[in-house]
Amino acid sequence: MTGCSQYRFGNCTLYTPNVSSVHVQMFENDTFRRGLGPWLTEAVVKEVQLRTPYRIADARSADSFLRAQWVADRKTILVENANDEGRDLGYTGQVEVTWTDRYGNPLTAGRVIKITEDVSFVPEVGQSVTTAQQELVRKLAQQIVNQMEAGW
Repeated sequence: MTGCSQYRFGNCTLYTPNVSSVHVQMFENDTFRRGLGPWLTEAVVKEVQLRTPYRIADARSADSFLRAQWVADRKTILVENANDEGRDLGYTGQVEVTWTDRYGNPLTAGRVIKITEDVSFVPEVGQSVTTAQQELVRKLAQQIVNQMEAGW
């Protein structure tokens, strides 16, 4: 009796059933800050391995392909002191992500997904642009992997 054979339960219901592996291509970086593409690629690979049932595969054997492009980053002053020095700064990053199957069909709701994240940092307490970038990369990687969940 296989009356409920198509029924899925547990965390496997969050992910596309016909995909078992993903190839994460090196993310491109269209900003002037160097190293953001590889840094984000590494963070996304770790998030995929940690949170999803997908395995990371090479391009020849993968069921799907994850591509992203870091299109914008911006540092802004949120709060100034009396000497016009930044006390609280913001750092914003935007990426465009595509996730397709082996045949080029999109596996997400839209063909290209734009993800924007913001973080703030305070230089006076020892935070820097690098620590802000690290937090931003972590948040962007989580958002990218969140988009890999199946639609309800």
